[in-house]
Amino acid sequence: MDLCRGTLIYSDYVHDDDGADTGAIGTTSRTSSLAPTAGDQAYPTAGQDATADLVRLTPRIEGNELVVEGLLNALFSPTQTTLGVAIDTDNTPLTGGGKWGSLNVISTGWDTLHLFDQGDISTNTISGRVPLPPGTQWRVQAVRRSAPTVRS
Repeated sequence: MDLCRGTLIYSDYVHDDDGADTGAIGTTSRTSSLAPTAGDQAYPTAGQDATADLVRLTPRIEGNELVVEGLLNALFSPTQTTLGVAIDTDNTPLTGGGKWGSLNVISTGWDTLHLFDQGDISTNTISGRVPLPPGTQWRVQAVRRSAPTVRS
């Protein structure tokens, strides 16, 4: 995580072919003893794109708004990916939280949730503006969910 001219920049690991670690054991055959992966979920079958790995998340304050921009690895359709951003405004994990709308994600502690579902395929970004959350310190959680696209 970096801070550049007042903008928080979070960069993530990109294009992990084994996906997320869901706790399953022995579900992937693409591990190496020199550099094992933690993930146990594979990308879709041949002909489908598992796109939109979140490369960078950049939230910044502009006036009385929070501007959120997610840079994705790839974006083939403006509506194929949703970027979800949950913000904990009171630094209390016991309040808030729950399901992230249609994203099938559940986490604790957040007080406001914002879903952005319109991307720009020319820049591989999804961005949006929301009212500045209350408080002076926030904990931010982000996730992206893509629908695989079939490419011929």
